[in-house]
Amino acid sequence: MKSTRKKLIKKLDDIARDKVRLRGKCEICGKTENLQVAHIFSRRHIGVRWDDDNLLLLCYHHHHRFAHENPIEFAEWVKVYKGENEYNKLRAKTRQPTKFSEWDLQQIIKEYGN
Repeated sequence: MKSTRKKLIKKLDDIARDKVRLRGKCEICGKTENLQVAHIFSRRHIGVRWDDDNLLLLCYHHHHRFAHENPIEFAEWVKVYKGENEYNKLRAKTRQPTKFSEWDLQQIIKEYGN
């Protein structure tokens, strides 16, 4: 059985995914099929895991062939797309030690309105 913490993380992943999917099209090419939620900085960076600024909606091709297979070029594209300043702010957040308690996770869920 999953721990309460794991269930809360899963719920937040689902909420964030559903919110990003509302964008409706690949943020690179505009395709509307085979869309996937991508993280600019990996999900392991819990402090930005559900941060809207860290999430993109990409078609399968751009998620896997661009973001995962060409991470340096992807990072350069993100800097242009989001702006260097925003990219650097997001990157700084990933470097801050973050550990969410179950209470913290519940508060984040409330902030999302669910």
